[in-house]
Amino acid sequence: MDYSHMVGKRLRKIRVQNNFSLKEVEKSTKGSVKASILGAYERGERVISIPRLFELSSFFNVPVDYLIADGEAETQKETAKSTRAKGGIKISLVNLNKLPEKDVSLLKNYISGIKKQREDFNVEVITIRQDDLRMLAALYQTDTGAINSKLKKLNLVAN
Repeated sequence: MDYSHMVGKRLRKIRVQNNFSLKEVEKSTKGSVKASILGAYERGERVISIPRLFELSSFFNVPVDYLIADGEAETQKETAKSTRAKGGIKISLVNLNKLPEKDVSLLKNYISGIKKQREDFNVEVITIRQDDLRMLAALYQTDTGAINSKLKKLNLVAN
């Protein structure tokens, strides 16, 4: 896959994750990013400039390196994702962001790392898998049951 197609695939993925149509992006950027041009980027028909890449990464609130990561790494991530264990609990990021930093800074940092690893940006809910719960338990020097209770007590478990 060439650079233009890879960047386009990522742009489309992040736009769809944010529930934006091409026209909505154009409207939200006050016409700075035309729907037809963004569509051409997404289809890999047009090479994106560096300033435009930064503009779009800022608009979608994702790191630039997410948009330009190499295709081999993408393939490896997809393979790893399909073999990873499922399950866990859903965490409300909206509720997490409302809590005082002093109460949840470790949890926020850990979830931030998960979001980057999974390339799951700008979502309201994230699934914390069983392996993630075990890691959180280790970080908090407790067991997974206590972590589950803590998350529920903080009103972070989403349905």
